This record gives sequence, structure tokens and C-alpha cells, in this order.
Amino acid sequence: RKEPDIGLAPAAVTWPELLKGFGYATMLAGKWHLGTRDEFHPTRQGFDRFFGFRDGSNQPIDPRLEVDGRVRQLKGSLPDLLVDEALNFIEHNRQRPFLLSIHFRAPHTPYGPVPEEDSALYRTLDPTIPDVPGLPRERVKQLYREYYASVSSVDRNVGRLLVKLDEWRLTQRTVVIFTSDHGYMIGQHGLWHKGNAA
Repeated sequence: RKEPDIGLAPAAVTWPELLKGFGYATMLAGKWHLGTRDEFHPTRQGFDRFFGFRDGSNQPIDPRLEVDGRVRQLKGSLPDLLVDEALNFIEHNRQRPFLLSIHFRAPHTPYGPVPEEDSALYRTLDPTIPDVPGLPRERVKQLYREYYASVSSVDRNVGRLLVKLDEWRLTQRTVVIFTSDHGYMIGQHGLWHKGNAA
């Protein structure tokens, strides 16, 4: 079957649906990747608001995102845009229970470009890489620099979010769960990319 035909079954009961049933305001910012057809839309799976993209990838800078039901080309870094919108959601819902799920695209290939404040830290880094015969050392070192910069863009934005939770005095009554989509091999076993590698 083609990927557009695959999605989260509309009859599935999701945890956002359960929390919404208890009066939570709910929002998803970022990657959905559980079906691109309207029948699989996040707002049909328990999210009141969706700001993101339904397929598996996007551009790290100037992404195309669904905003209020319409896909638009936006300017800026994807992690920055997602957290900006997430902070807006929290600010408008901080007096009530809320569920905010941010699904970052980063770190996902291509890792960059990322904002200068995230990439500058690694531009001259000489990273330690796996010692594998035949590994294209300079290429793998560059991939590490790009990967670290991409991770830094997420770290910086998670930091922005946590600071605002403190400022709004929400930290003591907010549960933050941080998980990962998947990992990459960057030279391990002479391979690079995710899954079985490229």
C-alpha cells in the first residue's frame, strides 16, 4: 500500500482524546506522520489544535506547515517556529489543564541548515568518530558537526519552553516527557543514516 493510504485508524482511542475528555486543551505542534489524509488528521485524534506537517519530513529552515487548516510557507527555523506556537498555546491555556505535544523534526537528515547560534558552536569541532577501516573520515566528521548543531537547536528550544513554564509558575504542576523519534548511525559499523543505513 502507498503511504498516503496508511494512517492511525480513526477508531483508535488516543491518550490526547482521553485527556480532552477530561477538559484538557490539546495541541500538537510538529510532525504527525500518522496519515496524510483528512480522515487521519490530528484534530480527529484528540488534538484541538494542529500546527505542523502530516508527512514524514520537512525543511529545517523556512518549512511548509499547516496553520489553522491551511498549508503555508513560513520563514524561520522549524524548532523555533514550533516552540513559538507552543508557547502561544500555553499562554492562552495556562489557567486550565492542557496537553501540548511537540514533535520536532530535528535531528533528522538533512540536519541543516540550522540557526547560526546553534551551528557556530561546532563549526571548528574535530569530533571523535568511530574507528572503522574505510570510513570517509572527513564526511563523517562533517555529519557529526551537523548532527550536534541540529540537536542544539532542539535543546535550545526545549530550554525556552522550560524557562517559560517557570516564569508562568507552571513547573510544579506540569509533567514534561522527552522522547526520541529514532537514532542514526554516523559511522558506526561503517554505516551512516537510520535503520539499515545508506
